[in-house]
Amino acid sequence: MQCFRGKQVWIKGASLHSARSKIQLPAWDLFLVLRYLASEEFEPLHLASLANLTRKTLFLVLLATARRGSEVHALSGLARDISLEKDGSFSLKFRPDFLAKNQKSGHASPVIHIPPLSAVLAPGDPDGVNCPVRARSSYLARTSPLRSETQKLLFISLNTVRSRDIAKVTLTKWVSMTIRQAYTWWQSQSGDARAILPLTSARTHEARAWSSSLAVLCSGRLSEVLAAAYWRSEDIFINNYLRDIASCRQDGTSALPALVAAGQVLRV
Repeated sequence: MQCFRGKQVWIKGASLHSARSKIQLPAWDLFLVLRYLASEEFEPLHLASLANLTRKTLFLVLLATARRGSEVHALSGLARDISLEKDGSFSLKFRPDFLAKNQKSGHASPVIHIPPLSAVLAPGDPDGVNCPVRARSSYLARTSPLRSETQKLLFISLNTVRSRDIAKVTLTKWVSMTIRQAYTWWQSQSGDARAILPLTSARTHEARAWSSSLAVLCSGRLSEVLAAAYWRSEDIFINNYLRDIASCRQDGTSALPALVAAGQVLRV
């Protein structure tokens, strides 16, 4: 296996120095999952099953926002709360009664902005298949006829006769399933028996760590990452979510694909 060699990231020296012994390796390989999401099981999108389209869109939105699973679950699916901007990005709002973990009562929830990869990629670039704006557009078009008046959330049940909104645990299961199946897929593609993921490692919350760590690594704009992830303190990120991204990758590659993380388009 090779190691990813990215840019050096500089965070306030004292804070980073105090946290160095706590910096963890990622629980799973994001780049392997992204390769899986670009495979023929998901592409072209219009031929993907509803289940695969849903899981791909969910994973890319989690990565693009750096938000908690509970927050992505609370994103509104109502037309009035979703808008496409002139620059090709899209904006999402939370359901009105939702409060994030560290959000004070009476404070309005911030609007979520997700930029498109088309801002940095030429038409036909293979990295474009993992654009969250593209996936979101396809997902909304596919699910629009299936939505009932009682379904208010962005992500709906795969049971097309279900009229109620899904539970948070359902989204968590979908993401964990995607991560585990990515490893199974890679084993079948590569024959690498070492690509084994312990069941306890397929944690949905790790997507938040990957997203924020990559965004800081590539841009160095810590304040923007903290705002995107809705953290009040840099210590929360450094001590709990900062990952050693310069670590070994299961798929044997080292290049960083273009992707959207923590509200930023990243490309090295």
